Amino acid sequence: MSEYITTYTGNHFKPTNPDPGLIRIEDIAHALSLICRGNGHVKTFWSVGEHCICCAKEAAARGLSDRMVLACLLHDASECYMSDGTFTV
Repeated sequence: MSEYITTYTGNHFKPTNPDPGLIRIEDIAHALSLICRGNGHVKTFWSVGEHCICCAKEAAARGLSDRMVLACLLHDASECYMSDGTFTV
């Protein structure tokens, strides 16, 4: 087993020793669009990426700051590098 993952953009990222310079928004968007919420224990596929977009849209609709909207959009970004395995309804 390798100590790194090869990201969508081709970087070798070590989750146990992360290099912030290797974090790419393209990797985050690509991976989260393919990761299913709830580790797949759902009736229909719903991606983590779509969930993040919904959260950001809700924050914008409530008139929250651009910084808060961005925080909502990226709140699950780490899951593209390591899964958290949590699910709540």
